[in-house]
Amino acid sequence: MRFRLSFALAGLIIGACKVSTPSGSAYNMVYQFYFEGSERWWRYADDNGSNAILHVEKGEVASTAEGNVITLEHWLLYDDDTEEHVASIHWSSEWDVVRVHGYEIHGTGEEVLFEPPVLVGEGGAHAGDSWTTTTGVHTFTSTVDRVEGCGCPWVPSWDDETCVVLELDDGDNDPATHGLVTGTYHLLSRYGPVWLELDGYDALWKLEDHYWED
Repeated sequence: MRFRLSFALAGLIIGACKVSTPSGSAYNMVYQFYFEGSERWWRYADDNGSNAILHVEKGEVASTAEGNVITLEHWLLYDDDTEEHVASIHWSSEWDVVRVHGYEIHGTGEEVLFEPPVLVGEGGAHAGDSWTTTTGVHTFTSTVDRVEGCGCPWVPSWDDETCVVLELDDGDNDPATHGLVTGTYHLLSRYGPVWLELDGYDALWKLEDHYWED
């Protein structure tokens, strides 16, 4: 399994805006990226056939002027009982707004800070809604592409659920740039990402276990 990484410190964000016309049912974006709970983790198997497991765990919560910023820790677990602490991704999801604030890559000491953060979604979103954020030489576009089922090893019957498919793109067509946050998210209300197809991994991660504690 290859893991593709590249880093460039993000520059000044020029602006963020919503650029679409709503249609169809509305989906609360904060519930799609739902990180509530004193403890919470998600564990994903690779549907492409590798033996690695992606373990994402809620870590530190920092209080900022923009609300609580939650760190999601990414670990890769291998079948030889070894593990790799890959990255820390910083998100906020409250007050009707979802943002990604940046990330650090462990083992390299490099980090990316989006200042202000990248807007991923807000309010009651509809299929076709999108938001843009320009930062340095990159313009991020977050789009609610469609809704569809998202059955997974943990709950196969979610094939019949309405899952929001969100695409986050940084505009450069290079999977090595911001690849730990860009890609495709299949989201289920109050559970969060059920499928993850992030540009930085050669994997289609599907939820195989999930734990949370109030």
